[in-house]
Amino acid sequence: MPAKDSNYVKAVSLLILLFIFIMIARNLSLQDVADDAYYVTVLDNTTLWNFIHSRYLEWSGRTLLEAIMVSTIQTPIFWKIAIPGTLFFLVYQIWKLTLKNHCSPYIGSLAVIFLMFMMSGQVAAWGAWWVTGYYNYLLPVALGVFGFSVIVYKDKHSNLVKILGVFAIATACQQEQVALALIASILVMCIYRKATGSSIYFELIAFTLGLISLILLMSAPGNYHRFQEEISWLPDFIDMGLVDKLMLGVDRINAHATDASNRLLLIAIVMTLLATYLKNTPWQLKPVVLTLLCFFVFNILLSQQELGSYTSKLNFNSYASPDHWYSYDIFISYSITLLVYGVMACSVIYIADRYDELLKYLGALALAVGVTMALAFSPTVYASGARVLYLHDVLLVIYSCLMLSKIINIRALHKETKVLEAPFR
Repeated sequence: MPAKDSNYVKAVSLLILLFIFIMIARNLSLQDVADDAYYVTVLDNTTLWNFIHSRYLEWSGRTLLEAIMVSTIQTPIFWKIAIPGTLFFLVYQIWKLTLKNHCSPYIGSLAVIFLMFMMSGQVAAWGAWWVTGYYNYLLPVALGVFGFSVIVYKDKHSNLVKILGVFAIATACQQEQVALALIASILVMCIYRKATGSSIYFELIAFTLGLISLILLMSAPGNYHRFQEEISWLPDFIDMGLVDKLMLGVDRINAHATDASNRLLLIAIVMTLLATYLKNTPWQLKPVVLTLLCFFVFNILLSQQELGSYTSKLNFNSYASPDHWYSYDIFISYSITLLVYGVMACSVIYIADRYDELLKYLGALALAVGVTMALAFSPTVYASGARVLYLHDVLLVIYSCLMLSKIINIRALHKETKVLEAPFR
């Protein structure tokens, strides 16, 4: 168990968190154009029910999220409090899932929010600070993480919290990427707990409601109409095969991985490197993996310091186009990006001591890649902008915190081993 913080540490932590909350709230505002301008006036000449019904038939199945949005977006005080409040709620849930056994919620929240601020500025701006983006990205992500946290710690929660967790999952599954991540996570949790002889009734209820919410989302008639309009963003999309579409996903991941403002990937690699280095268990591939991880860190650091001329042949920091399809540098860049995630996956298999650890480490990493690759099945894979990477980056934050937790465990084990060995020296 973590040592208790002094009153001084608690007070300073709370002041820092309060300062962050106020600074976020006072800098939020609606845009005069695009989605903000549309949603803030959409109920002026219609009712909430009529709007939701027409949207479901003509554009989107995100019924619950859009109902919340159009009901509250006209009230600035609501979203000025809700956006930083939801961010802090998400930060708390991430601490609870990853660092709970190592530090207090005060120190843990500061550590997690530091990682959240390492997110690409564009991703955070469009996924959280943009008011409409908040309702479609930060809010469902926070609800999804909360719902999953309730499942993980179901024995420690009251029936009221469990009910809230199930409703949070159903609401979160109104966002496509979050729904895919949640349904996959809950399914794996069901299989693991069933294999260990635990009851899974609550998990099955949450899974069923989440799946129903996802089915309602994906079967909305409006999806077809939206697809017909959005195909103009990528006219060749209909004629693309599976491999071609998957390459769009790889291109999306590669552009984000080579973005100099994406510091989260660097942190995730460093955490993986440290955990791999500190673990004493023999592994023949360990020197090779450590060398590759060091190379990835060095490569990203060069980009961070705007020394791109040294890595221009390794990092293709753009999206593919007909002008680049046959350039060898783009395929080198793709290969390095895929190798980064592949090597990290190999490392966590080595790092994990138990099956539950392996599921957590590998799950967070695989979901980060999976929800980004899923964008390849939409013609707006590029047009959606940076906001669609928000869940990817939150999953990297969770992964980095899990690695930090493992590093602390390994260090503690080393100290215990030294203490036990001391009398025999």
